[in-house]
Amino acid sequence: MNQEKYFKNLVFLNLQNNCIKSLEFKCFQGLDNISKLDLSKNQIQIIHSSSFENLINLENLYLSYNKLQNIDNLAFRKFMNLKELDLSFNKIKAINPN
Repeated sequence: MNQEKYFKNLVFLNLQNNCIKSLEFKCFQGLDNISKLDLSKNQIQIIHSSSFENLINLENLYLSYNKLQNIDNLAFRKFMNLKELDLSFNKIKAINPN
């Protein structure tokens, strides 16, 4: 499916409580206008360094109540507009440097 065609104006994406376990490489490609992304209350254990690659307008990211333990420090590198990042209620042990 061509996400750019159908979701180019999408600014809020709520994926909470969907049993998501991982975020694959560039899984949000084509969703450049999203400013608010809610991934809370899932089972996310892994966030790859390029999972959020195209979310250049993201301002709010909610990842609370997941199973995150290790985070690649490059996963959030392009968030120039990020105002709120919620990582509460995870089991974060380390932010892995590259």
